[in-house]
Amino acid sequence: MARQAINAAILGHRLKALRQATYPSRQAFSNESGIPMRTLARIESGDDGVSLGRYLKAAKALEANWLLDIFPSHTEATFSPPEHYLTGASALCLTGKNGHPALWYSSSLSNLNDWQIAGRDLSSTNHLLGALGIFDGSHMLRFAGIDVPTVWVANHERALFDYLHHFLEIKRTQVPNIQLSDIDDVVDVRQTADWVELCSGFLSPEGRSAMRGWLGQSCG
Repeated sequence: MARQAINAAILGHRLKALRQATYPSRQAFSNESGIPMRTLARIESGDDGVSLGRYLKAAKALEANWLLDIFPSHTEATFSPPEHYLTGASALCLTGKNGHPALWYSSSLSNLNDWQIAGRDLSSTNHLLGALGIFDGSHMLRFAGIDVPTVWVANHERALFDYLHHFLEIKRTQVPNIQLSDIDDVVDVRQTADWVELCSGFLSPEGRSAMRGWLGQSCG
């Protein structure tokens, strides 16, 4: 996917926050990554005169390549679904079509490290659903007090699909922290169930049965 430009200010701010959460000082990160202190200071200030390669090097050193995907440029030519996007419980905390969140943990959204990101914290389901249910949710995050120019977000139904897929199909464990009764008044559970059926041939028998069973509490 061709990337025409990045929003240096938002990327620099997020890289700085991640660096501060991981390293005791800028000097320590500079020593570890090999990025000169002066260049690192310019990156963290969002200097658009620093090459994209330097931003990429900093992101890689922080294991944060996903930042370049979830916060795309307004001028970016997008020809495929984003590899990373806000999903799971984090996306369920944002308002849905009826103007209400499915979960009420919105305070956790203020910390980027707490976000559930597809391809980082939860397994990506792009191979199953592509771009279905993924949209630019920057306006919703601004409403929650988080000012970002553009951010890819899963809608409630896709976020639930991703969450169930990760724990029931990939991890083969119980679904944590969410019960159907918590969200079925906001989330279109039938839509999520329809996607499970759409993808049933690409799910394991165990995972498919578990996802159907969890959703079947409402859709059976």
